[in-house]
This record gives sequence, C-alpha cells and structure tokens, in this order.
Amino acid sequence: MLNIKGRKNPRQILALALKCYYYVSDDFLDRIAVHTGFDKKILKEMVEKLQVIREEKEDAIYRMKERIYGQFYRCIVYEHRLSYVSENTAAYLKLKQRLEKARNRLERMRKRISKIRTFASNKEIAGVIGVTKGSIDASLYKLKTKLSDMADKFTLN
Repeated sequence: MLNIKGRKNPRQILALALKCYYYVSDDFLDRIAVHTGFDKKILKEMVEKLQVIREEKEDAIYRMKERIYGQFYRCIVYEHRLSYVSENTAAYLKLKQRLEKARNRLERMRKRISKIRTFASNKEIAGVIGVTKGSIDASLYKLKTKLSDMADKFTLN
C-alpha cells in the first residue's frame, strides 16, 4: 500500500470507505482519493467490483423489502375490510385473526431484515484490495479503538 506523508495508514481510510461502499458517491471518491493515494478511477473500480460481488445479496435484500411492503399493504387491506364488517360476527372474528397473524408476520419480517448486514464483509474488501482479511480486520479494529478512546476522552462526564 502507498504511504502518504502525514497519513499513518491510508489503508484504514480505504477499508472504511469500501466497508460502506453502498453509500459512496463520486464526489466522496474524489475527496478520499487524495488521502488514500489511489486514483479516483481505481477507487471507482474497487467500488464497482464490490457491487458485483454483493449483487446477489443486495437483490435478496431488495426482494425481502418488497415482501415486507406487500405484507404491510395486506395489513392495511385487512384493517379496511374489518371496518366494514359488523362486530361479534364470525366474519369479523376471522378477519381479526388474519389481521393479527399478518401484523405478527410483518413484525418478524421487519426484525429479520434489520439483522441483515448491508455492508461488505472484511473478506470481500480484502479480495478487492488484494490484501489478507487479517490486515483489514486489524486496520478497522485500530480505527474502532481510536474512536472509542476519543469518545472516552471527550465525554462530558
């Protein structure tokens, strides 16, 4: 890796930028190119390579979001139908049960999608950069400890 004067480890900046590749814009690539020592075109190629690697996972997340939207609208339809049916009837009780099941399913789906990782793994980043996974782990860990040290130093307590 290149080492730029005044920067201790440009790999950390690069790893962090690639970690959140999904949100990286061309303008952002221009700004970090100076700090990483890579040309903007090379950085763009790295981001595109990560997008190709993670395309299947992103598609699965997109499909799951679509199913969640469908389930949400199913709940709305059940609520709307319920408002037209008289209370204390068999149809009302059946619709109410369906609504409860649909709401529970929607909650489970939302909980499941909230646990899905939307960022690139360290192994994927290492493959794109051409270094070992351990070096990415170490770089990001070092950043994490620096951040927590800074947060402890500057707290108002």
